[in-house]
Amino acid sequence: MDIARSNVILKFHYGKRGSVNPIISKTMGKVAVISHAYQSSMPQPGSFWICRIDNEIPGSFIVTPIRMVPLENVKSLIPGMYDIEIQNLTVICKPKVGDIYWLMPFSIKKYYIKRHKAKILYESVVVPLQMTEVFEVPREVSVG
Repeated sequence: MDIARSNVILKFHYGKRGSVNPIISKTMGKVAVISHAYQSSMPQPGSFWICRIDNEIPGSFIVTPIRMVPLENVKSLIPGMYDIEIQNLTVICKPKVGDIYWLMPFSIKKYYIKRHKAKILYESVVVPLQMTEVFEVPREVSVG
């Protein structure tokens, strides 16, 4: 499975002050930054969004926000509810039940993203959405 073009749930927060990427996510273990091509409303810190992974580069993912998801709709995966696929240094967790906005709890991500004597076990943990719903990137609406 190629994780590029996958849709995932991300929680956003503020990046480093003065950064060109003021809003980031660390939901997948690596930093996810919003694509410069994205022209719609920016996610607010603390909000959960369906995002498309556009690209994976060393140390980060480039994503495009698609739509906000209310917190009450986001559910935590627990062991036994997903299958694992390893792709390079990325753990891909495929939920056994689709059509739910799954997110990997920090404790489970931490299990996979361990550092042992300067050796990284895995760099990131990705939970692709397995939805029957089709998601489209929002377009900026001009009034005029």
